[in-house]
Amino acid sequence: MKLRTIGIAAALCCAAPLPAIDYGGFLTSSTEVSGHINPFHDQIQNVTLVGWLSAPLNTENTMNINAQLSANEKFSTIISQGGIENTLEAKQRKYLTPDIDLLKFNWIRPDRDGSALVFSAGRFQYFDSSGQIFAQNCDGMLLQSNTSTMQAGFYFGYTGLLNQKKVSILDMDGKNYRVSSEEKEEWYESYYSFADPYFVSSMSLSFPYAFWNQTIGFELNMFLGVDSPFRDRVNYNRYYATFSMSGPLEEKLYYSFSTTFQTEEFVGTGNLTQLSFTYYPESLGASVSLNGLYASGNKNGPFSRFRGFTSNSISYSRYAPELTGALKLGSYVSIKPLQMVYLGVGADMLFACPEDDIKYDGWQMYANCKLQVLTDLQISITEFFYKGYRSSDPDNRGLVVKVTLSF
Repeated sequence: MKLRTIGIAAALCCAAPLPAIDYGGFLTSSTEVSGHINPFHDQIQNVTLVGWLSAPLNTENTMNINAQLSANEKFSTIISQGGIENTLEAKQRKYLTPDIDLLKFNWIRPDRDGSALVFSAGRFQYFDSSGQIFAQNCDGMLLQSNTSTMQAGFYFGYTGLLNQKKVSILDMDGKNYRVSSEEKEEWYESYYSFADPYFVSSMSLSFPYAFWNQTIGFELNMFLGVDSPFRDRVNYNRYYATFSMSGPLEEKLYYSFSTTFQTEEFVGTGNLTQLSFTYYPESLGASVSLNGLYASGNKNGPFSRFRGFTSNSISYSRYAPELTGALKLGSYVSIKPLQMVYLGVGADMLFACPEDDIKYDGWQMYANCKLQVLTDLQISITEFFYKGYRSSDPDNRGLVVKVTLSF
């Protein structure tokens, strides 16, 4: 017995130790106030506690597991005006949402020529190339091949096990969850509600520096409604094809362009097109950008309605309109006067195009400030003002203050 113990101890001493497991967490408190005349009309308070862990599985650190757990408590006060006496009524809700935000196995096989094969599986965030269609957590697997001249990727996922209270998936009516009025209070009080079940499939191919330092990309995304033991079957399928180009125009001037064609059940074709130009001056880490975004409406020439998969509002309107039947032209300027300070300000002109004609729909301005007060303490402040053109879409102004403490 003693000899066995000595042998085991010797083997452990001779074995190369694995890199240390890294872990930590952060606490975030976010307060948002907004309203039409009174900016304190509506109030939303979010407190989120997050714990994370990163564990290597070999000495080369080419295999690892990452996990992140969170608990979010949200308290909201929404004031509505109505009734016979046109009185103000406040609706208050408070609920707790625990979730697994990240549980990911990652494996990288690097080659001597600088290329690499990457495989990931589990729950993690995934984004389409446009950044506007699919941007959320999902359970799935990703296989990527990266070389100096080509990048190819395949993703397959399933949404039916996600917490519906943490993701916003649009249905065929443009709503981001299916809950009847009778079930709504129970839904708010529950900790976990399963999301609508879809199979998600994505295939991408890009060519970095294909010509004149320009990058060209192609991507196909499919979202197929399926059965689930927890939810009714979703009979709603969506398909997207995206072409993108980006690169430098001059030494400090860059552009990014993408256009996406979408069809629902192979009936009609919607379009989403984005174009941006960004200039980087030499001083203060500044950037100046001009951008435009178009999402087709119900009938825009040859195009029908565009609708993404993840809920995505186009403006700061109180009604948070989805990205469809809209045109947005904007600009954004940012600087870093100090290493710990980031400042940005932007403005947008908004137009509605539900049919063939384009109508002015309002404008908005917003400003961002991020302060890295200490290594473990960050404060961010966002102020916005939205001016609607239609009487049914009142002005909205608000302030969001977010404090994050890491440990």
